[in-house]
Amino acid sequence: MVRSIEEKVEEYFKSELDSLGIRHYGKTGEINSEITSALRQAESKSGGAGNNYPDIQLLLEDNHSRRVPVMIEAKGGKNKLEKLDKAGQIVQVTKFGSDSKPNAKNPHKKGDPNYSAITTYATNGALHYGNAILDNSDCDEVIIMGINGTTLDTEGNLKDPEQKAYYISKANAGVPKHIRQLDSSFDLFKQINIDTLFGILDKLNLNDHELEKIKLETEDELEKRIKSIHQALYDDKSIQNLLTTNEKLYVFTGLIMAGLQTKGVSQLEPAELKGNITERNNDGQIILNHIADFLNARKAENSKINMIMALLQPIFTKQALWQPKKLSNLLCK
Repeated sequence: MVRSIEEKVEEYFKSELDSLGIRHYGKTGEINSEITSALRQAESKSGGAGNNYPDIQLLLEDNHSRRVPVMIEAKGGKNKLEKLDKAGQIVQVTKFGSDSKPNAKNPHKKGDPNYSAITTYATNGALHYGNAILDNSDCDEVIIMGINGTTLDTEGNLKDPEQKAYYISKANAGVPKHIRQLDSSFDLFKQINIDTLFGILDKLNLNDHELEKIKLETEDELEKRIKSIHQALYDDKSIQNLLTTNEKLYVFTGLIMAGLQTKGVSQLEPAELKGNITERNNDGQIILNHIADFLNARKAENSKINMIMALLQPIFTKQALWQPKKLSNLLCK
């Protein structure tokens, strides 16, 4: 059987790691239980349930118990190393700008999440794994790397390997910072060079301009989301007839909390609301569970959590409210 270019890319770079004496793990390998758990908790690269299996994984460690996992994703195709947006940022989940064509293999509606950048490009997929670790573990920093190639020689060996690495950390709000020194070699992954590499990472901090930009973008996005949810609650005639003014306020508050994230709890995405009509697995219950997880992760007092959940429970468990797509349509506004 002829092996794919992608398999050859992975094989080439694993061989490079072997030649440098750098220990690495494959798709089903386990660095440690915390990393494995973090990857399992996150949604898959194509959204929804499913596991996450980076092609190559490393764990770098110095003599002071500092540990930095490395997530590497392989692709094999022209221009498949990474996809950047107009601002030069690595693309993650976007939204479809229109409905799919009739009889499309993977039908979608305008506004549905689009995972194509994550599944198609190496660095974008690696960033997905890195974010999963930052969001679902106590790990504060990760190196992510895309590897790619397009052409084999007459003996079936990769002729044009390429790689690109970034550093993401909670201190940098998860913003990827390019590690140029890793674009041509794995040498800095050697144990003798770990202190040098960590010194490079420590200098990859956000500048004041970048920090201010993140703050403004976050505030702007939250304000837009609050306004749109608030407006939708009062525009939807079926909700107007279903809820009292106070109940609308509780729905509004609950959806805002569901749309927030904190350490160990990612924000609830509209795609996670499937429109199930069962008593235990409906959209209302999913939102309530997410809110409870969020409050617990924020270490709120039990008395306050119980009070909040007591107010929200009767509203989000109304069957007419969690009928297919009603809550997801509000959340994606």
